Amino acid sequence: MIKNSIKKVCLFLMGFIVIDIVLLGALLIFCNYFRSEEYSLAKNYPESEFLIFGTSHAQESFVSNALSDEIKKSVYNFGRARRNIFFNYYLSVFLIDQARKPDHICIVMSYNDFRETTRPYMVSQFVPKGEGFSLFYSLLIQKKWTSMRNFFYTDLFSSSYRMMISRSMSWLKNRKREIPYWEDAERGYRGDDSILSEYEEPEEFPTHKFKAYSMQKEYLINTIRLWKNAGCNVIITDTPEFIGTRLSEIEYEQYSALMEKIASEEGATFKSFNDPKIGLLSDHTSFKDGGWGVPNSHLNKKGANQFTKLFAQWLISISKDK
Repeated sequence: MIKNSIKKVCLFLMGFIVIDIVLLGALLIFCNYFRSEEYSLAKNYPESEFLIFGTSHAQESFVSNALSDEIKKSVYNFGRARRNIFFNYYLSVFLIDQARKPDHICIVMSYNDFRETTRPYMVSQFVPKGEGFSLFYSLLIQKKWTSMRNFFYTDLFSSSYRMMISRSMSWLKNRKREIPYWEDAERGYRGDDSILSEYEEPEEFPTHKFKAYSMQKEYLINTIRLWKNAGCNVIITDTPEFIGTRLSEIEYEQYSALMEKIASEEGATFKSFNDPKIGLLSDHTSFKDGGWGVPNSHLNKKGANQFTKLFAQWLISISKDK
């Protein structure tokens, strides 16, 4: 009796898992049909000598026009929230295949970026023909076994499903598959004037260990090699976070050592600006979020302008040394 009950429960769960995987496959088909805004951007962005890739830390840290004025090179910021290194590898493949490559690229990798999962709607249209199964497999292994909610792909990638439903409804109305390209006066920079509330350092606050998915490390290396083979100079950097967030990253040295090792072995340059010795980190008015023990902190417009100048000065200084 008990064995039969267990068998029925197992068959029931297996049915759910099979349906879940089939739905993921169907999602990828829809994602290839309804392309994201990055697809139009990748084909139409203004020719630039210096490209910035990364997640929200890239998006909200580099003021493209200000950086361009400082280093005397055209700049475009491709940074967007959750656009991790897996996504940026395939975006890079697409850009190079389109013969749209700069002289220099900057990859932003923060302490938390190595455990970011990839949303299918972001990346699927950039995967070359014949590599669809490789993408499918890469998404399958992003399952979070320790999370009951994220055990199912339909929940883990729920934002992609919502995006595809929205795009489908839009298609029924206007029959347009692609999001049109709109010229961006800020050349990709996205920031705001929000200010983090000031509060004193508590005696105790949560801390966060460093975790790096092996797949993310692999794709960082692959991305560096891709651009190096295309003849581009590659810089990897970590942007400033509020001091309370930075000090909660108790294994930052482990992260930094990994970045130094990868950069050294692959012929890239790594520079961390997430250093408590830099005064910017202690100025709460330069950040929009974060806090003591709060993971993930971003610069506001004031902080981004300060950091952009600091980064430009460093970039100019190493250029003179070469």
